[in-house]
This record gives sequence, structure tokens and C-alpha cells, in this order.
Amino acid sequence: MCCSTIHRGLTLLELLIVMTILVALGTIIVPTMGYLGRRSQSLAARENLYRLQDLIVNRYWSDMGELPRPAVDVDGNVIEPDRLDHPQLRYLFVNPDRAADTNDPFIYQKSVNMLSGRTWQGPYLSHTGARYTVTDTGTDGSGTGFTDRYGLDDDPAVLDAWGRPIVLQLPDQNADDLPNELGEFTEDQIRRLHARLVSAGPNGRIETPTNVLMPEADQRGDDIVVFLFRHDEYGPDFLNLEDE
Repeated sequence: MCCSTIHRGLTLLELLIVMTILVALGTIIVPTMGYLGRRSQSLAARENLYRLQDLIVNRYWSDMGELPRPAVDVDGNVIEPDRLDHPQLRYLFVNPDRAADTNDPFIYQKSVNMLSGRTWQGPYLSHTGARYTVTDTGTDGSGTGFTDRYGLDDDPAVLDAWGRPIVLQLPDQNADDLPNELGEFTEDQIRRLHARLVSAGPNGRIETPTNVLMPEADQRGDDIVVFLFRHDEYGPDFLNLEDE
């Protein structure tokens, strides 16, 4: 005797139960996936900053004895008059001694004609076509923070995980938390000790204050910050920096 198989469809109640379960799972999975995506971007941004830190400290600093910044003449005046005397990542790509020479078509190549006699061995990074753009010039905190402090329009740039330029930030002179007793160090050495790489984070706005040597976590907003020479960036103690 042959047995027949009976196929029974789902009842409306069973369908409702299944749909309810799927909706409940969706409310858990979707936010979790969004968090994991944001988390992975932050981790990628921090990893990029650490690689850039290693490049500056162990290669550029070793060659030049200073941070990437515009070259100055014997009187201390910036050779490129339109630029501020402030560290800028442009000089990982461009020789600071030749950058003012508009007749030089090979600014991304090594040069044997270095005015300062320093041993710039760049380019330290390959130029990918990414560019820096000045978005605001004010200092009242109303803009996104990408000012001419960190470069000028069309400068080669290094981008973070959100596709925005990473900046090299040096604290202001007479920063609010500058120690009263500098000991054997000068103000410039203390400020340089607190130089940091900053990514504007998910919101695209640089919030890390320039008038503080060691910004607290709440002062940084969602910025990703990596200090070049300090490894206790959330600690209260100042570290010594051996100067050449």
C-alpha cells in the first residue's frame, strides 16, 4: 500500500510568529552591524595614524632632526611666505628646501640641491592624488577645523578612514597647561613633545584643542589622536625628550 505525503502550509498565526521573530532579530543585528562598521573604521584610522607616526619619528626625524614643516632662511623667516611656520604633512611629499622654487617640476622626487644642507630623503610617501582643502579660516570653533595651520589648498594629503585629511598638530605657544617649571627643557621642546596626528573622526570636525598640551578625552570629541613622542597620552606625567 502506498503512503501519501500530506504538505501542510503555514497558518496565518505561524507566519505572524515567524515575522515577529525576524523583526526582533533585525532590531538586534542591524544596530550591531552598524556599531561594528564604525568600530572597524576607528580601528583602521588609528592604525593609519600609528603607521604615519612611525614614518615621521623613525624616518623623517632621523633624516631631518625636526618635524615636517616649511623651511626657514637664516633670519628665521619661512621661505614660502604664504605658509604658517607650523608642521604640515605636505613635507613628507615635498622637499621643504625646494618647495618655494616654482621652476622645479619634480617636487615629488629626491633633490641634490638642498639649501639647508639637511638630508631630506623623500618622498616618504607615494602621492595618491589626495589633496588638502582649507575649509575655514576662523579660530572660534565654528568651522570644521581644517585651517591653513595644517596646509594650503591642493597640498598632497594623507587621508583617514573617512576620506578626510589627517593633520599634524603642534600645541600653541603658552598653552594653557604648560608647566610652570620647565626644568632643563625649553617651551618649544615641551610643545614638540606633545605634537600629535589628528583624524577628524566620524563627524569630520577637528575638535582637539590647540591651546592644550594634553587634551582630555572629552576635549577631543570623536577625534582619533596619536602623539608622536608620548606613549602615556591619557596620563598626567610629562615625559622627557632627548634632544640632539
